[in-house]
Amino acid sequence: MKLYHVTTLANARSILSTGFRDGTGKYGFLDYELSGVWLSDEPLTINEGAVGDAVLSVELDLSVDQLANFEVIDRVGCVTLDSMIEDNEL
Repeated sequence: MKLYHVTTLANARSILSTGFRDGTGKYGFLDYELSGVWLSDEPLTINEGAVGDAVLSVELDLSVDQLANFEVIDRVGCVTLDSMIEDNEL
């Protein structure tokens, strides 16, 4: 499965050199903190909270079911990975 991480060019260079590092913070609609690396099934835009003009793609050998425990779904009802699989969009 291919996932994406949007970041600044400087951060992308650092990630490519030394790997991802977990970040911690509150993200948009969430009332609690999360730690980890934010990946999405499509490159996010500034309107969705992404900052930067570099897009990294990450290929994971995991199923949607294996990723489900890590999935964050917003309150507005964004399309989830599961619904995209059912619609044959991935």
